[in-house]
Formats: sequence, structure tokens, C-alpha cells
Amino acid sequence: MIGTMPDEDLVAPSDATIISEAHKAATITDVGDWHNRRHEVTTMTEADTCWEQGRWVECAERCYQVLRAAPFEAIEAKCHMYLSTEEVGPKEMGGQLWHANKAIELWRIVIDRSGMSRFPIEKARPQLEVAEEMLVQADEAFESAHRLLQQQRQEALILEY
Repeated sequence: MIGTMPDEDLVAPSDATIISEAHKAATITDVGDWHNRRHEVTTMTEADTCWEQGRWVECAERCYQVLRAAPFEAIEAKCHMYLSTEEVGPKEMGGQLWHANKAIELWRIVIDRSGMSRFPIEKARPQLEVAEEMLVQADEAFESAHRLLQQQRQEALILEY
């Protein structure tokens, strides 16, 4: 009939109603849970535990899982720190060096506040120092392995003559 109001069920809700309902649906806990899942916080905690317990293969698996999720820089940097070690990282020295460099790059982003991570700067600075030391160690190990390989090649050439 003309001039009558349609059923309330058929009336589209206003944008304000939709937005209001959307905000009611998500609680702080829901947002925190989503954030933890999105940034692999739980998986990173598992990687930390694996590291502490000397379960290197599992630590590496967790780190690669976290990296696939593209987490905030601080979490990614921690994964790269683990992967820059001889125990957890790739067996080739170049891979360990790459991960150490990546960790340093990411900790600098955290400290400079040029990324998304809001990890506390006062906690990021010591992590950067550790990452830099790990790079020095990885670089020294790489150079040592390179010198040993060169020496072995020279000895092999001498034996050929």
C-alpha cells in the first residue's frame, strides 16, 4: 500500500548502525588474538623455547614459518638472528651472513621507527649490538673457512706437480 512503511526487516541499516555493530563484535582480546596470529607471536615464542632447549631444527622451522607470515620488523629480526647462527641457520656460510645482515637492517628500522614495529627502542638497541656481534662472528667464520679452502686448493696444486 502506498504511504505505509515497509517491514523493518526489509529496511537496510544505516552505515552508522553497521559500523557500530562491527565495533561491538571485536573485543580487545579478539584484536590481541588476531595480532598474535597475524604476526606469529606464538610461533616466535615457540622458536625461543626451541633455541633455549637446543632443538635447532625445530627452531629453524618455526623461524621460517614466522618469516612466511611477514611479521613486524622486531619479530622478523629475531628470526634472522637465530638463522644467522651455525646451529639454526643454513649450513652455507653465505646464508648465515645474509641473515645476520638482515637482522641488523631490521633492528635499525625498529630503532629509527621507520617501519611498523613499535618494539621498545631501549630493548632493540641491545638486540642490534648482539646482531652486529653475530655478524662479526659469522664473517670471521666465513673468512676462516675461505682461507682453509684456499690453502687446501694450493696444497692440491702442489701435489699435482
